[in-house]
Amino acid sequence: MPANLTQLYFRRQLLHSSTKVSTPLEVADSICGINAQRGVTIYLSCWNRISHFEKKDLDRALYTTKELVKMWCMRGTVHIIPSHHFHIYQRATDPSRLWLPDIPEEFCKKIINVLDEPLTKSEITDRITDTTNRKLQVKVGRTVRMLGYKGIIVFANPLGKEFYFREYKFVLAKDWLSHIDSITEEEARKILFLNYLKCYGPARIQDFAYWAGFKVGEARNILKSVDVNQLRIDGKSYYMTGRTSDHHHNDTTQNHEIVLLPEYDSYVMGHKYKSRILKEINRQQVFLPYAAVAATIVKDGAVIGTWKAKKGKNALAFEITPFETIDESCMNSIQKQAEKIAEFMNMGHQISFTL
Repeated sequence: MPANLTQLYFRRQLLHSSTKVSTPLEVADSICGINAQRGVTIYLSCWNRISHFEKKDLDRALYTTKELVKMWCMRGTVHIIPSHHFHIYQRATDPSRLWLPDIPEEFCKKIINVLDEPLTKSEITDRITDTTNRKLQVKVGRTVRMLGYKGIIVFANPLGKEFYFREYKFVLAKDWLSHIDSITEEEARKILFLNYLKCYGPARIQDFAYWAGFKVGEARNILKSVDVNQLRIDGKSYYMTGRTSDHHHNDTTQNHEIVLLPEYDSYVMGHKYKSRILKEINRQQVFLPYAAVAATIVKDGAVIGTWKAKKGKNALAFEITPFETIDESCMNSIQKQAEKIAEFMNMGHQISFTL
C-alpha cells in the first residue's frame, strides 16, 4: 500500500495535529460515526481528534443538545452518529436483518409502552412484571437490543462515574430525537457509501461491506447505483469520490506524529484489508479472539504497537507493547501521550514498556 494513502487516511481520520476539529459533532460526521462499544473509548476517540477536548463536550452533545445519538448501526455494533443522520444510518444498515430473535410482538409492545421516560433494562423489567427472574432479564435485554436494531430504541444517559459506566438508560427514538426524517433504504445506502468513501476511500468494495456489515453482493449493488471514480492499486480496484489527484498526499513535515487510540477505534475498523495501516504479521496482536480489538499505538498513520491502561484507585497503569524495537525519541513520544491521557482522565500514571 503506498505510503501516501496511509498519510491521507491518517489525516482524514482527523488524527494528524493539523487536521483536528473543534466539536464531537464534526468528528462523528467526518468519520461516519464514533465506535462506542465501551464507555471510555468514546472519549479517547474524541480526545485524539479534537483540540482542547473535555469530557463534558461529548456529554453535552449526547445528552443535552442531543445533536449526537448513540445507536446500533454498522455491523450491529454501537456507534455515536449525528442525530440529523439517524434516519440514514438506521435505514441503510438496519441491523435487524443480521439478528432477529424470536420474541413475541406482544412482549415488544409491553416494553415500548413502559418507556415513557429513559429506563435501564432493570427498570424496564420491574415495570412489566412484579416478579423478577434471570430468564426475564435476559429476554428484556434481547428485546431492547432488537428494538434498537429496528431504530425504535436508542441509548439515553449512562449510570456511573467519570469515564466508567455501569449501565445505560434507554428511550424511544421518537421521544429522544426532535425530528426523524424518512428515507428509502436504497437512498440511505447510497448516502452511506459516498460518506464512507469521503473518509475511508480509496477503498475496495470488500472494505465497505466489512465496515457496514453488508454482504459483498449488497455492496456491489450500491456501487452500481452511484457515480464514483475507480483506480487500481497493486492490481486491485479501489473506489473514491473526487479526482485521483485529490487522493495523493505526501507529508513533508519533519516531526513524527504519535497517537494512542482506544480499543475499537474507527481508524482500525474502517477496512477489511488493513495493509494501509498494519503489517499482516502483527494483525493478530490487534484483532484478538472473541472479536476484541486492542488499543493501538499509531506513528505517522502506521500501527506500531498496542497498549493497555489498568485503572487503579488514583492512577492508570499503562503497559506499552511495541511490535518492534523503537528508538528513544519514539519511546518518549509514546510516554508523553500516555501522560496526557492520564491528565485528561484526572488520574496519576505509571508507564511500563514491554519490548
